[in-house]
Amino acid sequence: MGDLYSYMLGVEVGLDTNSRKNRSGEILERLVELLLNRTLTCLEGVQLKRGDPAIVTRRRKKADFVVYRDGEPRIVVECNFYSDTGSKPIETANAYIDFQRKVRELGLSFIWVTDGRAWRKMMGTIRETSREIDFVLNYKMLSQRGSLIIPKLLND
Repeated sequence: MGDLYSYMLGVEVGLDTNSRKNRSGEILERLVELLLNRTLTCLEGVQLKRGDPAIVTRRRKKADFVVYRDGEPRIVVECNFYSDTGSKPIETANAYIDFQRKVRELGLSFIWVTDGRAWRKMMGTIRETSREIDFVLNYKMLSQRGSLIIPKLLND
C-alpha cells in the first residue's frame, strides 16, 4: 500500500462514485411518482404507496410503487435507470420477467418503467423483455400513455 493520503483519497473517490451511481435512478423514481400522482388524483378510491413492503419484488426489495384501489393492491410499478450497458440491466430484466409471473398469480398488474442510454445499445434485451412483461415503458411513454393504461388496469 502507498501512503495513507493516497489510500484515503482512493476510498473517497470510490465512495463518491458509488453515491452518484444511483442518483439518476432516484431522480427517475421521483419523476415517475409525480406522473403517477397526477394520473391518480382524478380517480376515486385510488392510493399510491411508495416503497410498499406489502409487495416484495426481488431479493426482498420493497416495490417502488403500489397502486391501490379500494384498499387492495392492483398495480406494481418498478423504476430503473441505466446509463451503462452490462450484466446489471440484463439481470434486472430477467428478474422482472420472473416477477411478472408472480404478480400475475396474485391477480396484480406490473409496469416496469426503465430508461437511460444503456438501452439504446441493448435493444435486443429490451425487445425480448417486452415479450414477457406486459408493460415495459420509458419515462416518455409513461407520460404519454400512463393516463390511459393505469385506469384500464384498475378497472380490469
